Amino acid sequence: MQQAIIEEFLPRYAKSPKVLYIGDTAKKILLHEEEELTKLGLAGMSRDALPDVIAYDSKTNWLYLIEAVHSSGPIDKLRHLNLKRLTSGSTAGC
Repeated sequence: MQQAIIEEFLPRYAKSPKVLYIGDTAKKILLHEEEELTKLGLAGMSRDALPDVIAYDSKTNWLYLIEAVHSSGPIDKLRHLNLKRLTSGSTAGC
């Protein structure tokens, strides 16, 4: 699922996406660009709090927080609120 997000979704909806984080349900971190996440105000987040994929588009200054529905289900109101709190210190839009 993460591969389809990276190869199909992001190029379709983001102008210049860079993937900064990829995690999976086995609690494995497949990619974690800590320095870039820190620059965007997303430092020190626990793995449990992060969505499955985080990408950043520098041309639009947008963060893409993507949950792979098969792993954790769709983003409900509580999850949306938690993600909003986690990104409240970010300089980028979500």
